[in-house]
Amino acid sequence: MARKEIKSTMAVSVETSQSEKELEAYARARVGRIQAQVSSFENGLEIFKNISMVRVKNRKSSLTILEDYTPVVGMVDGDVEFIGRDVYYSIKGVKGFLCHVHNVFFLIQNEQGLVTPEEEEEAEKRAAAR
Repeated sequence: MARKEIKSTMAVSVETSQSEKELEAYARARVGRIQAQVSSFENGLEIFKNISMVRVKNRKSSLTILEDYTPVVGMVDGDVEFIGRDVYYSIKGVKGFLCHVHNVFFLIQNEQGLVTPEEEEEAEKRAAAR
């Protein structure tokens, strides 16, 4: 059985030799197709269009999402930036959940009073230690 070469339409992988500034310059030079939806109790639903790059910086890791990136689901504990030709929006110190599917990025902010499973475990450990 012969193997066929399949050309992927997924986001171009960025080599590690490219710096963050070069990647940001690439994102700012394009009109993006990503739509970002940020949901919080304070501000309701905010929608940002024409984004070409989403950068998530957690305490332990970072994630850069470009157009046509593979679907992602995860937690955020850090900063989120939306970058495009006419758009730059930054959220500092956010805790919440993210989902990226079909060029739509969802960010649901965890509001004060709501806890993640890890925070609940830590609270239980502290209570048991007393």
